[in-house]
Amino acid sequence: MRIHALFQYVIAIFYSVALSTTSTAAEQPASADASKSPHIAIILPLQSKALGEPSEAIKAGIAAAASKPSVGDLPYMVYPIADETTDLQQTYQEAIDAGATVVVGPLTLAGVKSMAAKAPLPVPTLALNTLPEGPAVQGLYSLNLSAAAEGKLVADKAVQAGYQQAATITIESPLAQRIQQAFASEWQARGGTLSMLVNVPAAKPDYTVLRTQMAQCNCDVIFIAADANRTKLIKPFLPAGIPVYSTSQGFSGKVKSASNLELEGMRLFDMPWLLQPDHPAVMVYPRSAKPLVVEDERLYALGIDALRIAELLAKTTSGPIELDGVTGHLTLGKDGNFIRELQAADVRGGEVIRVLP
Repeated sequence: MRIHALFQYVIAIFYSVALSTTSTAAEQPASADASKSPHIAIILPLQSKALGEPSEAIKAGIAAAASKPSVGDLPYMVYPIADETTDLQQTYQEAIDAGATVVVGPLTLAGVKSMAAKAPLPVPTLALNTLPEGPAVQGLYSLNLSAAAEGKLVADKAVQAGYQQAATITIESPLAQRIQQAFASEWQARGGTLSMLVNVPAAKPDYTVLRTQMAQCNCDVIFIAADANRTKLIKPFLPAGIPVYSTSQGFSGKVKSASNLELEGMRLFDMPWLLQPDHPAVMVYPRSAKPLVVEDERLYALGIDALRIAELLAKTTSGPIELDGVTGHLTLGKDGNFIRELQAADVRGGEVIRVLP
């Protein structure tokens, strides 16, 4: 569950990857003379002990995007910082003074709040975390892998499928609780009924108790808010015949695996980068030279789409902005957040199979 936990505090670990950047959007040192010309500034806490490795994952994805033909002709330049609470504002101004016409970053919630406080911003700024609640901030946009947004999306998909009474199963963790709350809020806002809310203890859970509880469930759909390993333990104890839904948290990233047999019949939602290898955008961009754990794959994909969105923002910030991305189909919302439409998939015979539209 660490990938989404990052967007509240700290994210996953990245295994360093070297990628060539052959397009015009090539990485250059921020101190180079070329930095005096228009460019896309990438401001990431690459020097942070806590966030350095996740930032490298995103940076590698940006390099992968830059290695292929793009919609823009701007180079990108990386501005590494150590702490977004102390270094961000000065580095941001340095990037603007050096000619940045679009900025990608910050990464942390604290960094996003810091930028929001400086509105209106002088150039389009694409944060990689959620915007603070409230009205849209002029010049500030957000592309992120929000767990809460996924919970809302799954609730919406279950309503569209015709279900009316949901039970939720949530492990005892702050992230799982946020996902459950987002699902429940959207479900009820769409007219659904919550028939049962079950919390599974983090320590020494008794799944036989869960079986007894769920046998009494007056529901037509079950939503699991748990990490992939715990979801595989929970699913076999649920009543047969009742559909089970999950966010990307329930997916280990392995499309074919014997361990997926524990998830038989479950529907989950995740990004095309992991579920749809034949997606036009997914096929274009290179994979990491080294195998990545699933959390790092998601960060790598985020970097790809971040550069692509930045190129679009360099061309226009008015009117609708839409991108068929590797992290999902992206549409700019009125609040400045890019909404991610995820790919649905069902688990059948140990294989995670994409659901066709």
